[in-house]
Amino acid sequence: MERIAGQILTARFSERKGGLRSKLAHARKILPTIHPRDTFEQEKLEVLQGAMEFLESPVIERSQAALQMLEQLANSGERLVIQLSRPA
Repeated sequence: MERIAGQILTARFSERKGGLRSKLAHARKILPTIHPRDTFEQEKLEVLQGAMEFLESPVIERSQAALQMLEQLANSGERLVIQLSRPA
């Protein structure tokens, strides 16, 4: 899910027209095939789905909130790896 969020962000800030719509359509196709392993993964999936909906909102605050959620989700995998690799 982190990878999908990152791809959506990249498409959002890309200068290529239609890239975001294409990436969102692709994500909508593959999200139903994702089977979360645990509750945490399920919650991340729900956050991703909500962010995708808000991203296309005409309300600026919603689309800005969606970008923040996507950024946090995209970076969450990286932070988890750093936390797990620290010595105790």
